[in-house]
Amino acid sequence: MPNVNDLNEYLSVSDVKTGDIVTFINAGEFKEKEFRGEKKTVFEVGLDLPNGSAKKATLNRTSRNALATAYTPNTESWIGKKAKVKVVTQDVWGTMKEVIYLYPTE
Repeated sequence: MPNVNDLNEYLSVSDVKTGDIVTFINAGEFKEKEFRGEKKTVFEVGLDLPNGSAKKATLNRTSRNALATAYTPNTESWIGKKAKVKVVTQDVWGTMKEVIYLYPTE
């Protein structure tokens, strides 16, 4: 059965659930994005999901720090490594939203 979420190239909370394991498929890259009218540099990386699809993910600081501590800051070494998903609800710019965190499995 087709899933329209597969058309979106970016990871969202509808793609994963807490406890899922994802795999890094590339070293990622830094990109300039605009948020609320200001440009920010974000780190974007490719992930294989449990359902067999691949998505891009913009990692938040907490996830980046946890992964860099466990797997080294050199993201080339992350390729093939796994991360555990945790979805939490938190305040984002005054609105409660579900947010994805990634933690090392090794």
